[in-house]
Amino acid sequence: MTAELRNDDVLKVFHALAERWQLSSEEQATLLGIAVDEYSALSKNTDQTACSGLVHRIAQLADIQKAVEAIAPIGHSKNFITRSNTSAPLN
Repeated sequence: MTAELRNDDVLKVFHALAERWQLSSEEQATLLGIAVDEYSALSKNTDQTACSGLVHRIAQLADIQKAVEAIAPIGHSKNFITRSNTSAPLN
């Protein structure tokens, strides 16, 4: 039997990613697929059981970070996400 994850458990992971990626509150809510006011309420209800959709979405974001760390030069994964790309074809 697996223990249910609480909002607090999954939001710790998400907040670490959001800080690393230097995301605004609006960007954080967008990544979670919810409105800013819903995000604020979610952050306040940390003892509630996290819904499976939230857990899945945050797991996918953590996988993106792992992939970035795998392809970015050592020590530059933070810049890989936060710095603007001016190279073709992404500029």
